[in-house]
Amino acid sequence: NDGPGTANNVVVTDALPAGLQFVSATRNGTSIGTINGQNFSANVGTLTDGQSTSVLLVARVRSSATGTNIDNEAVVGADNSNTLETDTTDNTDDDVDTLTRTV
Repeated sequence: NDGPGTANNVVVTDALPAGLQFVSATRNGTSIGTINGQNFSANVGTLTDGQSTSVLLVARVRSSATGTNIDNEAVVGADNSNTLETDTTDNTDDDVDTLTRTV
């Protein structure tokens, strides 16, 4: 949380692409969040100004995945982000992986 105040009910969401299968999600070594179809959501609670946290989401590439890349994006938001947020450019994290097929 880059401030300027406390972020309440911080939620991480991730709409997993069809080529990925959810395996697990943890925060500080503890299971967190829910998965509904391909949609992951985890409430990480309150973050004070300057505080941060991490959620590790593990997914498996499905054998039916097509193309050469899988692009996945996680988004973070808070109940009061509309009134406190001064910089939304750091509210997403994007991961692009290249698929390599082995025979």
